[in-house]
Amino acid sequence: MKNYRILNDIRTGILVFGLAVGLPVLAQMGGGMGGMGGNNNAGMAQMSGTLHDMGGYMQSMAGQLEQGNMTPEMQKQMAERMRSMSGMMGNMSTMMGNGMMMDDAQLKQLNTMRMQMHNMMK
Repeated sequence: MKNYRILNDIRTGILVFGLAVGLPVLAQMGGGMGGMGGNNNAGMAQMSGTLHDMGGYMQSMAGQLEQGNMTPEMQKQMAERMRSMSGMMGNMSTMMGNGMMMDDAQLKQLNTMRMQMHNMMK
């Protein structure tokens, strides 16, 4: 019974975190797309793809939690992944706060975050 409650709390935390961080970022992306050119379009496409992948990974993690058969080591690993994704979302939010005026270094940083996320979820 205690494990079920812990898993329920983790599942709720993932959902709340995803909504709290994801929705404002997506709203800014939708509102700021007009009139951008060059690296900004590349930045928007890359940001959108990264957020899409991150959402898929979060759904996958929620599905694993629902099964309820995770060992403490698996739970620890998932917590590390969620913490890492949280940091990535924070970095993306900072980029969005700068109006998506992305230079080559920021595009490279975004690509690096995406590759880290893919490697982490393998």
